Amino acid sequence: MDRKKALKRITQGLTGLTLAALAPAATAAPKAGPQKIVVHLRNSEGENALHAAMMGIGLATALRQMGAQVTLMLDASAPNFAKIGWTGKELAPAPAAATAAMPPMSLGAVLASFVKAGGRIRLCPHCSRMCGVMPGNVVPGAQIAGEGELAQIVFDANKILDY
Repeated sequence: MDRKKALKRITQGLTGLTLAALAPAATAAPKAGPQKIVVHLRNSEGENALHAAMMGIGLATALRQMGAQVTLMLDASAPNFAKIGWTGKELAPAPAAATAAMPPMSLGAVLASFVKAGGRIRLCPHCSRMCGVMPGNVVPGAQIAGEGELAQIVFDANKILDY
């Protein structure tokens, strides 16, 4: 065998060994346990804000009841949704078709149902300050996220839904 063919066989052999060594990591089974899902609510303004929030929270509750670990992530102006005493009267009126399709529950009741199902609510700290939401005036089950917490929640998520 000439030198060129020998080098080619050695290279192929090393490539095969490298791929074999990487294969277990590439084909490892996914982590066991429930899916981690983030439902991102970002807007408490505009005519569709209440409708989008009700849909997002309703879906988050259903996913939680199916066994997923679900976090509602509120940023931009959405931390208002978790403010104690916030009524939503600040919102522009929703279109009649959207209002008719919504459940006969308040946003606060829908949030409480999500928390009762075991869901968690995390608020962007910067956005919360901009909305006047402070740690002492959030609904039960909601917390203003700590340093790096939102990044970790997003990093760990299997799925992210945006409303």
